[in-house]
Amino acid sequence: MRKILEKIIDIRLRWILEKTNYLSSQQNGFLKHRSTYNRLHDIQKDIKKTFEARQVLGLVALDIAKAYDTTWRPRIIEKLHKILCHGNMLNFIKHFLSDRTFQIKTDGHLSLTLKQENDVPQGSTISVTLFLIAINDVSESIKLPVNHTFFADDQTIWCRGRNINSIQPILQDTLSSLEK
Repeated sequence: MRKILEKIIDIRLRWILEKTNYLSSQQNGFLKHRSTYNRLHDIQKDIKKTFEARQVLGLVALDIAKAYDTTWRPRIIEKLHKILCHGNMLNFIKHFLSDRTFQIKTDGHLSLTLKQENDVPQGSTISVTLFLIAINDVSESIKLPVNHTFFADDQTIWCRGRNINSIQPILQDTLSSLEK
């Protein structure tokens, strides 16, 4: 029953996110009518423009290590307060994310119960949506002339220019901004 309720909440939350255009247009992961094709198409268009203008293109592909395991729950709740204000859906998600524990079983023996401070649960349908909410504003730290696209926790940034020496510092500044 829990899985069914999570699915219902996820469908309603995604409907709200789509209706309000909350998620970045650069995000292509796990969303209706968006896929890796969209991501690759955006990059391919800029590569074609680069060749036509006889320029060079620098591209950096990033993957957030242990993305679900390191997602900070208070950030998700803070963002959901802005999106949902209050109500049963917000309360459900708060409870869904709070007081999560785990144990490890080896050789038939269970460890002590440990509390998880960060993460969105693996295998839950709503976790994907909560993760997308958590990283949504990363796009704000990327400024033109740098372009970017996401597929869930994978991000690609790229920049065109006359030569590699002109675009390398721009890409490095963007990476430094993302790191912060």
